[in-house]
Order: sequence, then C-alpha cells, then structure tokens
Amino acid sequence: EGPRAFVAVALSRDGVRFSRFREILKSTAADQGRSTDHPVDGLLVRGDNVFLYAHRDVPPFSRGRPRIVRLETTLDELRAYTVKAKAELDAAWPPEDGGPVTIAYRPANKTAAPLASGADRDLPRVATYRVGAERIAAPGAYAWLKLDAWSAHARRIYGDVEHLPTIGDVDLVRREDLLPPTMALRAGCPASDDEPFKRFNWHAPYSSFRYFRRRTAVDAAPRAFANGSMVEVTHCGGSKFETNGAFFYAFRGTGLYVNAKKTIAFETHDDAARHFLGRRCVDGKPVDLQLGIFQCDAELPEIVSAARSSGWDSLQFTRHCDAFCHGGKMGPALDGTDARSQLCGFELVLVNAAGTEACPAGVEFRRGLGGTEACAC
Repeated sequence: EGPRAFVAVALSRDGVRFSRFREILKSTAADQGRSTDHPVDGLLVRGDNVFLYAHRDVPPFSRGRPRIVRLETTLDELRAYTVKAKAELDAAWPPEDGGPVTIAYRPANKTAAPLASGADRDLPRVATYRVGAERIAAPGAYAWLKLDAWSAHARRIYGDVEHLPTIGDVDLVRREDLLPPTMALRAGCPASDDEPFKRFNWHAPYSSFRYFRRRTAVDAAPRAFANGSMVEVTHCGGSKFETNGAFFYAFRGTGLYVNAKKTIAFETHDDAARHFLGRRCVDGKPVDLQLGIFQCDAELPEIVSAARSSGWDSLQFTRHCDAFCHGGKMGPALDGTDARSQLCGFELVLVNAAGTEACPAGVEFRRGLGGTEACAC
C-alpha cells in the first residue's frame, strides 16, 4: 500500500504516553517522513461546536495550492472521545509485546539504585512506562525436591486439574509436602536461587511455607498484572497499618487468589505518590534511601484513598525491596558483600478493603488453578 499519512488527534495525561491515534484528515506522504498537510495548534470553541484547523499542501512538501481548512465536531463528541481515550490510558493497555505497563519515575538505568537526596531526588517528574521481566526465573536444579511427591502436592494446592503447574511455575512450597525431613534449611540466604530458605519478611508467612525463588534488588522488576487478573497471594493479619487498604504479596504456589479488577501498577510506593499526590515521599531512613527502599508510610493512606477516589480497585507495587534473607539484616546489602540478600516483594493492594484481619472482610477469595473455584477463607 505504501506509506500512510494523516492528521490525527490523541490524548495524554503526561506528554509521554498517548492514547491511540484517531484519524481526522487523510493526507499524502512526503519526503523526510513528513506529510503534505500539517495541523494548526489549538482548538476553537463557538457555542456547542469545536473547530480544528489544518494547513493543506504545505510547501515545500507539496506543489498544490496551500490553504487552511476547517474541521468541525461538537463538544458532546469531543467529551465522548475524551472519556474513551482516558479509559484506554487507565486500562494499562498492553504494548506490542503483550505486557501491561508499570509506571516509574526513576530513570531506567537507576532501576536498582536509589535517587540521590536533595535536588536530584526531585528530578524525575515525568513518568516512564515499562513492561518488566518474566515472573518465572531460570530453571534450577531443585536437588532438594521430592519429585515423587510433586503431583500430590500440586493437586493439594490446585485441585485435580488436567495440566498441573510444575515446580518452575511457583515461588514457594509447603515444607511438609516436598522437603526431605532431614534437610537442614538455612536461616539466612540460600546458597543458590533455587534452594529453599525460611524467611521473606515479617509480613509473609514462613511457618508452613518455604521460599525458593528469589527476586532481588539487582533483578529487573517483574511484569504487572492486567485488569481482571486472578492473582495468587499471601496475607497476614494483625497489621494496624492496613486500616486503609489490604496489602497482599503476590506469591505463586499458595493456591489462594484474589481479583485485581481495575488495577494500576507502579514500581515503588514513591512512584505512586508522584502519580496520585503530585509529590515525592518524605525521605525515610538514610539506609533505606541508600538501598532504594521507599516505605512512604506517611503517604500510603493518602495514596490508597486517592486511588479509590479515581476509580481504581487495586494498586500494584512490582518492586518493593524492603526484605532481607540474612535474618532481616541489611549489612551484606549495604556493604556490597551480598547484593542478592536484598529481596523485593510484589505487593497487591486492594483499595476497597481493610487488611487488619488475616481474611479481610469484603474480599472474594478464590482457589483452584487460576482461581476457578470459590474459597472460604
């Protein structure tokens, strides 16, 4: 067909990510990647009518007669288009490679590093949109795994389904099902990324489960979940902090699912503060800033409320790196002796619930592979 050319409109919230083009005037392709017709900046409103203008046959790209033409629509049509375009922007629509986007304000080359304090900490005012890495880590040896017990374990968690997940599809396992009774588990960090270890952090259960797939501060953030995704999670009660929002960890292997519904994803709490509140979080502890940890305890209740007021059902934080497998000690990460000891959690926050109880009221829990069955929590 050859190159296409047209004048189009698109909407953006931040000048970085735009809705899909809507063609309003056909044009002709010219040299240097240009077209023969150029839009005139701005709109003119007269009563209920909206006028847009275009310069047709612009020299030297065309030898036709240069002229200004008027395009007309109505305020109602423009409002309807705006609603549709905003919904498209809010839906975390998938880019060409199929992943919902994650909003981040830190430069890509600082994914695993904190922003400096002072003026530089305020520099990234424009959002970037990233796709993230796959959740499934590279295959491991899993020398500890009781292979003959895997099918029974998987059916216990997911039910009697035709295609059971493999060990490569989960992040944690029940210790009594799959770990040899004589296996001595490390209290600190594992020797390899496929080796089980006891502790993630205080907010994740570690009495029955053992973690064996690490996502660390030196790894890329995982992909966000799309709207309506059934997300496999863990949750602990007793947190007074969760009176506004129920905070879950996304861990595969639990068999417990919640629906993300209409969801928006950020890498860090600080990114959400910049998006919803228009400001960064107040600086935390110096050691947290050194390791790129943004707790934002003062801002999180306000962030959750703002998300709820904006019509979101959930928030995702794909890279909250405040856990340490050395018994919660930061030292090896701070001094660089073990950068992989700093662990990153994937948080899913349901903004219309309180998470003070282990099974938050008003949350529909599901079980079965992919959350296909009802579950009484």
